[in-house]
Amino acid sequence: MNVRFNPRRRSFALAASVAAAIPAAAFADSIGAHSSFYSTVSPKTRHYVPNSANIDLHRATGVALVNVSNKCLGTFTVPSPGPGMPGFTGSKNASITARLRKGRLSFRGHAKLIAGQSSAGRVRMIFNAMITPRKATGTATFPGTKCHKIKFVAPLRERTK
Repeated sequence: MNVRFNPRRRSFALAASVAAAIPAAAFADSIGAHSSFYSTVSPKTRHYVPNSANIDLHRATGVALVNVSNKCLGTFTVPSPGPGMPGFTGSKNASITARLRKGRLSFRGHAKLIAGQSSAGRVRMIFNAMITPRKATGTATFPGTKCHKIKFVAPLRERTK
């Protein structure tokens, strides 16, 4: 099978994945064994989503990787990869790891601030979520900033055995 390289297709896929603030693991065929992935953003979304929450829960260990995107935290710009291909702008993400206890995720402390693929410092964060088999509901706040509280309902997007 002869497949031709199309730079626009690759740049569009990159722009869609970063702009939607979904970790790359969510777009892969597998998110890891014994995991559940909850997201406020559908994988089919191709536009910029300023405020979103993603939870990648590893059920065997009870540990969750949480990414919260908030436009108030700041934005970053990725330049055009080549002539004729557009660059894009995305929100910074606050990333934490939290332990699941009795169906709840709670975190109060400093979260790592991520801009694109690189670290951009730390920010104070309070995160609370209730996890059910079908959805995750909760709030994320950033004390000490002008950011408003984010309330979210994140349906289950993917589950592995």
